[in-house]
Amino acid sequence: MDTQRTGPAVLALAAGLLIPVALGAQEERETPSPVAQEVTLLTVRLTSVGDVPVTGQVIVKDAATTEERTPTQMATAPVEVQFDLRGFESDQQITAVVHEGSCATSTTRVGELGTLSADADGRVATTKTISQADIVAVLRGEVKQDMARSPEEQEDKPNPDAGTYHIQVQAGTTPLACGDFKPDSSS
Repeated sequence: MDTQRTGPAVLALAAGLLIPVALGAQEERETPSPVAQEVTLLTVRLTSVGDVPVTGQVIVKDAATTEERTPTQMATAPVEVQFDLRGFESDQQITAVVHEGSCATSTTRVGELGTLSADADGRVATTKTISQADIVAVLRGEVKQDMARSPEEQEDKPNPDAGTYHIQVQAGTTPLACGDFKPDSSS
């Protein structure tokens, strides 16, 4: 008779132990995986060049976390460039370009960030993904030397703007706005 009472009691005890274990396993499966964090690499404020009142900012971001990529992969991974610019003519086509040197002493053209279109209100609010290696290297701060001159020329006559770049927005070849930046710090 005692064995009949012990049987259900043991089963109830075993069930009581197994249910939390099963629920715990279910909780582990439902835990969301980490979401990539947006990392702002650079913010460049653009001011008007000449008579056109074009202003705004360009924000360079990386959506990958360091856990997702090795340092080498991070250095060459594409970047997102967010444009928030105002003051253009309605539906105006413009080009955003990265140059070595400051706005005042522009030297070498590094490359284009893309062709942009202003909306009916003269505003550009768009994001472009840039994967061109030389531009990505500059925007990520991986290139800080004077690209236009050889190491010997740099040693003989140092460039005070070395390590400075700028983003210029232009219509055709006419500059409309410009902003300086150092790749390793937000400007």
